[in-house]
Amino acid sequence: MVPPRVLIVDDDPGVCFALRRLLESVGEMRAVVAESADAGEAELARGAVDALVLDFHLRGMRGDAFFHRACEMQPSLAERTLFISGDMSADANDAMAATGCPMLMKPFLASALIARLRELTAHAQPRQARSA
Repeated sequence: MVPPRVLIVDDDPGVCFALRRLLESVGEMRAVVAESADAGEAELARGAVDALVLDFHLRGMRGDAFFHRACEMQPSLAERTLFISGDMSADANDAMAATGCPMLMKPFLASALIARLRELTAHAQPRQARSA
């Protein structure tokens, strides 16, 4: 069995780097990053992910629109997505809340992200390692 695979989609390379390093340091999840919606879609097309960490603001697309595309590709993500955002506006909050997904506002504690991801992946079906 392999650890849960978490896709992080954020157009800030620094955030992607930091979150990948965080998940690697914890050691119980495998992080894959995408710095755009297109790269995120390509990663979803490559194979299943167990959870999605999604920034609300992506270049050319809002996170809630990407969320709906991701759920079309992998329906289980409807209950395994965590939004992250620095946008505290009512519009952004309402859009993220309408998805029914949990959210963390930037800056957030690393422990809060890990706890949320543990919750989201707790019931993920164990996947067998894929052959290369």
